[in-house]
Amino acid sequence: MLRNLWLIPLWPLLGSLINGLWRRHLSETHVASIACGAVGLSFFSSLMAFFALFGLPPQGRAVEV
Repeated sequence: MLRNLWLIPLWPLLGSLINGLWRRHLSETHVASIACGAVGLSFFSSLMAFFALFGLPPQGRAVEV
């Protein structure tokens, strides 16, 4: 999971691009769902990375990207 840390900032960026480019064609409900979903996916990715790091021994928890 630590190889997928780039997904954490990608989800909100992707959600803002979708909402910015197609906001006139989407209803307010869809825009809100995309925005909340993007932040939720980013949070889920962060939790996965946290638990992946938490499962490592203390000496192996340093990550350089």
